Formats: sequence, structure tokens, C-alpha cells
Amino acid sequence: MKSFEPGFLERQPVTQAILRTVRLVGEFKGREALFRQQITGR
Repeated sequence: MKSFEPGFLERQPVTQAILRTVRLVGEFKGREALFRQQITGR
């Protein structure tokens, strides 16, 4: 399998779609943290 070759992941392109997805995950984590703060009153 090519995915087990040394350096395979480092050679993969980082597309705009991947960057957008990572950004959205971070945004949703932030919203979750805010929601939890509002519920607990802290």
C-alpha cells in the first residue's frame, strides 16, 4: 500500500476544501465551548 510509504502523507496536497473543513471544525468547537459556558453559568 502506498499510504505506508515513508513521506506519503507529507507529499499529499492540502486543498482549499480540507482547509475549509478544518476551519469549520475549529469554529464549531468554539461554539460548543461557548454553549457549555452558557449552560453552566461560568
